[in-house]
Amino acid sequence: MSNRTLNLSDPVYQYLLDVSLREHPVQAALRAGVRMAAGTDYKHPGLWLELKLMPDYGCPPDQALLQATGAAAEFLGLRDQVGTLEPGTLADVAAFGANPLDDFAHLRDVRLVLKGGEPVAGRGGHGPL
Repeated sequence: MSNRTLNLSDPVYQYLLDVSLREHPVQAALRAGVRMAAGTDYKHPGLWLELKLMPDYGCPPDQALLQATGAAAEFLGLRDQVGTLEPGTLADVAAFGANPLDDFAHLRDVRLVLKGGEPVAGRGGHGPL
């Protein structure tokens, strides 16, 4: 255990404080053009929360949603199969009670899930969510 006392005038402390107050790492990455994908690897209650926080760091909602769909599929090497709705893809789709672009909390209100174009869950008696 260190006996070192924190000195607020220490240049290292001042540098770290300046960096932490200047820009969030996500903001810096977006500004630098870093390609990103949203995923469930972060310690939080769910993907919806990660997406909900992205606009706070300068990522428009539509781009945040693309990070969880097309960009994620591309990073996984599955872009020709999933991540978009177009001919030849697997047609895995989720429908929500309201537009997630208005508030990503709407992602928690799943109304229907289609896998391969077939209903597998939803509030229409197709199975539990």
